[in-house]
This record gives sequence, structure tokens and C-alpha cells, in this order.
Amino acid sequence: MNNTRDFIYLCSQSASRKQLLDLADISYKTLSHTSDEVEADTSPEFSKRVLAIAQGKMKTVILPDHVEHNDKNLDRPIFVLTADTLIRSTQSNHVMSKPRDIDHARDMIGILRNEPAEIVTGCCLEKRVYENGAWRLIEHLSWTTSSRAEFIIDEDMVDRYFEKTPFFLNISAGCAVEGFGQSFLKSVNGSYTGILGLPLFELRQALKKLGFRF
Repeated sequence: MNNTRDFIYLCSQSASRKQLLDLADISYKTLSHTSDEVEADTSPEFSKRVLAIAQGKMKTVILPDHVEHNDKNLDRPIFVLTADTLIRSTQSNHVMSKPRDIDHARDMIGILRNEPAEIVTGCCLEKRVYENGAWRLIEHLSWTTSSRAEFIIDEDMVDRYFEKTPFFLNISAGCAVEGFGQSFLKSVNGSYTGILGLPLFELRQALKKLGFRF
């Protein structure tokens, strides 16, 4: 890793988010959190509910060891990112997170076969420095990115989709619009990378605001 550049601590195990950061040439390391990812906000505004989950992750993030972070004794800030994505059907207002099992995924895909989806990704980004034995918060940014999409898998293709998309239980509504799933994506209005789980344009602008060195 080039030590003249900064990197993100990504608090996510999402393969899509990692791949997006790789494509954007933004270096990262992963962290864990202890949030249960349950909706913490009952606001009727869907975007606030999604953002609350990302904020819950940030509150419970397990920050890196200072010595490990500064492996060359460089006093530099850290940048920590959390994110969450949820889907809501636009007519019946079903809120869809990760499927419990294959039958749950099949039900959600069936709903989206008949109505467009609203996809919201909430992001939290923090800049911290190590002082007096702890990571001190310098600045916090949070935002949501909303998109609308039509993702239509004919009933006779669902099993083939599951076969070709073995990670479907790890994504909202079981719907992957990348890979094999691209052939079922009829339309997108909004951020394509936001649908994938990490809106790259908005993230780059936020990092620039915090003084991130690309």
C-alpha cells in the first residue's frame, strides 16, 4: 500500500462494496461492528430509517489498534466508513433487507416482479485521530443516496438466478443487479453504484471534504 495515500477502514464484509472500492482505486482495510443491524428508527421517512442502521454500525465499530494502524510510526488520521442498503417496493411499501432463507428471497423477488423498487443506501464517514490513548472524532459526515429500479425475474428463471448468484442471501431482497442479475435489470433512475451498496460519487466528494489523500 502506498504510504503517501490514505485508506478507508470499511466496516462491512460486503463483497460488492469491496469490489466497488477496488474499481474506484480507493484502498481499504475491513473492520467489524457489533450492531444487530435492526432498524432503529421508526420514522415514516424511509431514508432516515436506512441511515439509522448505518449510524448504529458506526456507534459499535471496533476501531483499529493504534500501533497496528501506524505500522511505520506515522501519526495520521483514520477514515472509517459504514453503510447499509435497504429496498422498498414502491406500491405495497414492503421493506426488504437480507432474506432469511431461499423462500423469503423468492417472495421478495416476486413482489419486485410486479412493482418498481426504491433502493436507499445510507453512509456514515468519520475522520479520527489518536490522542491520549483513544481515537478522537474530528469530523463526521452522513448521507443517503436513493435510486429507483425495475428488477424483473420471470418466475421460471428464479431458480437459475439463485444458482448463478450463490451470494443472494447476503444482499437486500436477494437481488443482485451485477453479474447474471444484470439481465433482469430493466431500468435504473439514480445511482447505479448506490444500488450496489456504495454510492461512489458521493463517497469521493465526502472523502475530499475530509482531506483524504487519494
